[in-house]
Amino acid sequence: MHQLNDPAAFRAWLAQIGRRVSWQLKEREALSPLLQLSMLEEEGAAIKDPKPPVDSELALRRMKELLENAVNQLTPSAREVFVLRNMEELPGEEVARRLGISLASMKSRLHRAPKTFARACGRSALWKC
Repeated sequence: MHQLNDPAAFRAWLAQIGRRVSWQLKEREALSPLLQLSMLEEEGAAIKDPKPPVDSELALRRMKELLENAVNQLTPSAREVFVLRNMEELPGEEVARRLGISLASMKSRLHRAPKTFARACGRSALWKC
């Protein structure tokens, strides 16, 4: 410090050191996941792919299609109640209020819907896979 004549130059020099140290820490932090992966590989640990296997994606897509087809086979009034109550998990009172029907009417539609839904999801639909 005794050798520096200009205090502003000292501050600039010190700030430059701070920037370089920060940059080095940031680079090291960015490389951390890669270093962890290489350590796991060296230890013989299997690294799991975050994406599900293709066959499970296809099975899920097929199941979704079957369920959508089954829901579409319900009458429009039963479909509305079934979707709101069973899929969106709304309380019965809320379903009745949204559809502008009585709670008894909502329960009646809901009672009939699973039978139709079950028939649509039955053996014939599943064997088409």
